[in-house]
Amino acid sequence: DLPALGGVILITTSEFHTHCWSHRSKRLVGDKYMDVGLRDMGCPRCRDREPAEVVAELVGVWKKHADTLQNPPEVWAWNWSWSMWYEQPQTEVISRLPDGVKLMCDFERGSMRDQAIGEVFVDEYSLGFVGPSARFADSREVAVERGMEVCSKLQIGTTHELATVPNIPLIGNLFDKLVKIDELDLKGLMCSWNFGNTLTANTAVFGFFFSLTSEERKNRNASIARFAETYFGLSDAKAADVLNAWDKFAAAFAEYPFSIPMLYHSPINYAPALPLSLHFEGREMGPSWIEHEPWGDDMTNCLSPFSIEQVVECYSQMSSHWSDGLASFESALASSADANGEDAAKHCFEELSCAKMVSCHIDAMIAIAEFQKWRGEKLESLGLKPPCDIPSDDEGLAIIAKHKKSAKLAASIMRLDPRLGYHQEPHYQFFDANTIEKYLEM
Repeated sequence: DLPALGGVILITTSEFHTHCWSHRSKRLVGDKYMDVGLRDMGCPRCRDREPAEVVAELVGVWKKHADTLQNPPEVWAWNWSWSMWYEQPQTEVISRLPDGVKLMCDFERGSMRDQAIGEVFVDEYSLGFVGPSARFADSREVAVERGMEVCSKLQIGTTHELATVPNIPLIGNLFDKLVKIDELDLKGLMCSWNFGNTLTANTAVFGFFFSLTSEERKNRNASIARFAETYFGLSDAKAADVLNAWDKFAAAFAEYPFSIPMLYHSPINYAPALPLSLHFEGREMGPSWIEHEPWGDDMTNCLSPFSIEQVVECYSQMSSHWSDGLASFESALASSADANGEDAAKHCFEELSCAKMVSCHIDAMIAIAEFQKWRGEKLESLGLKPPCDIPSDDEGLAIIAKHKKSAKLAASIMRLDPRLGYHQEPHYQFFDANTIEKYLEM
C-alpha cells in the first residue's frame, strides 16, 4: 500500500512485543527491564524454538513480501538487545537472517571505556563515546563474512545521557563517529529515535560532513573550524575557540557515570529543579524518560555499579572539563551574537544557551549526589530510617545552597529559551523556570 516506501527498520527484541521471545530473556545482562524477562516461556509453539529462529522467520516475512513489489523496499534488521538472548556478537541471529537483508547495529552499545574512576561499560546510545563498540565491530565482522551489508544506529541530537536539552554539543565526537563510519564503508545510517530530533548544530554538522570531500574529512580540526565559521559567522580565531570548547565538552562526557540505572533512573533530566530537602521520604527515583510524579529523593536505585563517591567524582570531572570549554565557548559566541546576520545570531544564542544549561544539569547532579552521600552518613550515624527529618549542619546546608545557586542560574537561562526542560520521548515539559522558582522559595 506504500509504493514509494524506501525501507523498513525492524526492532525485534525488547522494545515492541511482536513475538513471544521479544520479552523473554535467556541470560542476565544487568538491565532490570530485560532481566525480569528471564522466566519460563509459556507458548507451546515458541518454547522449544530458539529466539534466533523466530526472529529470522519474522524478518523473512518482510523480505519475502518486499521482493514481490516493483520497487522493493529495503529490509533492515536491528540488533537492539539481542544480547538478552546470546553472547556478543549474536552470531546465532545474524547467521539465520535472510539473504538481502541489511544488518543494523548500534554504533556505541557494547564496549568498555577507560575513565578517571576506572573501566565503565557503555551499553546504550552515547554521544560521549565515539565508538564503534566492540559489539558493533564483532557483529559487523560476522555479517561481512556471510556477505551482508551493514548499517548503523546513532543518536545525533541527544541521548539518555541528558535528554531535556535540545542537543548535547559534542560536535567533535559526531565528526569522529562519521569519519569512522566512512572508513567502515557502512551502507546506511539511522540517526534518530523518538527523542533527540531538534535541529541544532549537531544535525547541521552531520549534513556539513557529507558536503566534504574525502580529503577534507581527514583534516578534522580544519573542517570543524570551518563549520563553526559558517554556522556562527565567526572569524578564524573565534572558530578555533569554539573547536577548543567542543573538545572540552567531549572530554566532559567521556567521564559520565555511564550505566543503565544512571541513564534510565537518575534525575539528570530534571536535576536543576529537583528539591533538596532535610525531610527524607526514602522514595526511589522514577523513570527518567517518562512523565512521573512525584519525583524521588533517594538515588540508591540509580547508582549500580558505582558507589556514591564515584558518582560525585564523575560529575565533578565533567564539571571541570565543561566549565573550561564553556569559558571559550562564551568568549567566542557572546561577542558575535549580534554581528553576523540573523541565522548566525540565532545559532549563537541557541548553542550558548544549551551549553550553559548542560553546565547547570551537571553541577546540579554534583550537589544531588553530594547530598545523598551526606544524608546517608547522617542516617547511619543517627540510626534514622525514612520517612524522617535530617538534622541540619553546615555541610548539608552548604550543599543545598550550592544546588540552589545552579538552579537559580538555570531558571534565568530557561526564561529566555523555551526549548529547555522538554523531553521529546514523553512529549513532556519536565520542568521550567516556574518549577525552579517554587523550589527556590522553599
